[in-house]
Amino acid sequence: MTDTAERRRFLIDPNVYDLLVATPETQQRVIEACLDGVIELLMTHVQVDELVAMPDRAKSGRALAIPFTQVPTYGIVIALATVTRVSHNLP
Repeated sequence: MTDTAERRRFLIDPNVYDLLVATPETQQRVIEACLDGVIELLMTHVQVDELVAMPDRAKSGRALAIPFTQVPTYGIVIALATVTRVSHNLP
């Protein structure tokens, strides 16, 4: 595993997951990079909800199979936020 200081952290738009799961080889390379500690993918509950709601259930499952760390959101956008999953403690 890579030292935490060397690991690169990314919060990416859910649309990018289309590319990450485009082929089994690409998905596997991303998973290995996560498991090896080379990268850490971050997602808020909003991004997770978007991946869960993908019309292509198989693609949704492949995207959610990539390891990620869920991070809190701060503030509320009423149309998007699930109030119970928003941090009310600002950083």
